[in-house]
Amino acid sequence: MKINQKLELAEETFSSGNPNEALRITLEYLDDSDEQSILPDDIFSDYKAGCLLVDIGAQFHDIDVIKQGLQIVESNRYEGHVSNTSIQYNLGNAKKALFDAARYKIDDRYNAELLRLAIEAKNHYLRCLNFKENIPQDFKYRVLVNTANALDVCGRPSEALFFYNQALAINAKGFEAHASKSTALQWLNTLSSIYTPQMLLVTKYHVKKALSLAPPYYNVDELQNRLLSVDIALSKLNVEKSDIGTKHRLKYQNSDKQTKNNFFINNNLYLSEHSCYCSCDDASNDEILGKKFIPNRPGLNRKVILLRLIRRIINEYIYARELLVKGLQTINENHSEIEESIRASYRICYGTLDKIARLIVISEMGELEIKDNLIFESFWRNRPNIRDKAVTSESYNLFALYSIATDLQVNEGELRFFKEWRNAFEHSLIIITNSESININQSRILTISKTELLENLLKLLRIVRSAIFSAAFLLKEDCDLD
Repeated sequence: MKINQKLELAEETFSSGNPNEALRITLEYLDDSDEQSILPDDIFSDYKAGCLLVDIGAQFHDIDVIKQGLQIVESNRYEGHVSNTSIQYNLGNAKKALFDAARYKIDDRYNAELLRLAIEAKNHYLRCLNFKENIPQDFKYRVLVNTANALDVCGRPSEALFFYNQALAINAKGFEAHASKSTALQWLNTLSSIYTPQMLLVTKYHVKKALSLAPPYYNVDELQNRLLSVDIALSKLNVEKSDIGTKHRLKYQNSDKQTKNNFFINNNLYLSEHSCYCSCDDASNDEILGKKFIPNRPGLNRKVILLRLIRRIINEYIYARELLVKGLQTINENHSEIEESIRASYRICYGTLDKIARLIVISEMGELEIKDNLIFESFWRNRPNIRDKAVTSESYNLFALYSIATDLQVNEGELRFFKEWRNAFEHSLIIITNSESININQSRILTISKTELLENLLKLLRIVRSAIFSAAFLLKEDCDLD
């Protein structure tokens, strides 16, 4: 399909660095266009006009222009004319642009509406990746970067870094991925209060890469300021070397060796800050709490109760991860013992989230004896003080945990099927099959292919890992764990 010549001129004008003129031409095109036209070229041109308005509005932080573009892209006229991946991608761009514009106008503060926009943007991008359509690698690179950006603004840098690494594996010279990854690393530093020399050196590497790859029209002031702040932090730590140590591997440079250790590193499953940005042997641990000694005696105070609870959460996650490996090692075998390992891994992994809910309530409200049964994705409704603190980003780690809970909510959460599966494991019958085509359509019986279950269990482990990071960082705020 071809786009209208006037709109083509608008795109060229915008690309050449004249957004004001591009906006004028686009609006002029829309004034002349026929919304009732059923001609494929007209429909496609209208769609492209909406996408262009989103891009122009994003550059100006103009909410009205972005909303006008979003309204066009959301139309149901494009079914059969535009791919699902393209529509979801541009819906994601529009929601993220609205988020950025609104945040810009309220001086970087957060609220419930901003959280909704960020999560919706992330969901649109993830749908692009989940569609079975074959998409070009350069487009996949952009989707991965945008997915990571949306996760990052939700306070979930450990998840964001996984997608940046995937993007860099596709294009190691991608300016956007290097620049955004350096932002996520700086964000991780802020949330964790770690500021290790190695993390700072990796951040510096990506900032310098981004500066060397920046397109001519890009304002590099922010990157230069970031490089300066990293250099100052390194000087305070008396770190003189400017390059990454030879034993360290950049995270997107995965090892091809088929070992359990490399599987955990390549899939972002270790619970160490080091594993977020590096794939060397030093990353192969779960010492997110460091070597903290946790006493085991009666009459414990609130701080020790929290430490013991986070340790239990970590141990259960590690056990669920080990059970996953057991299932993967024999994926082609049909043994009930292996299937039970996968089931147990899923149940245990999801169950850690409810324990994180308990940790949040103890930490934020001091409730040592909690009588009600806390459900991670829904307990916020009965604890409005905690919810309000989360959505206003008074605590970014709490904000991150609330965003994860929003993903899992039963009615509207993008990942609500995780809860449905968990309930089925507990109360119904799940039949794990070796083929996606097998489906037993009976009440209270759910069929899931082993491949689908393992793929989603990996996703769940990464989400729970992210929640554990945020919970541990929350305790650092509360209990002074450093």
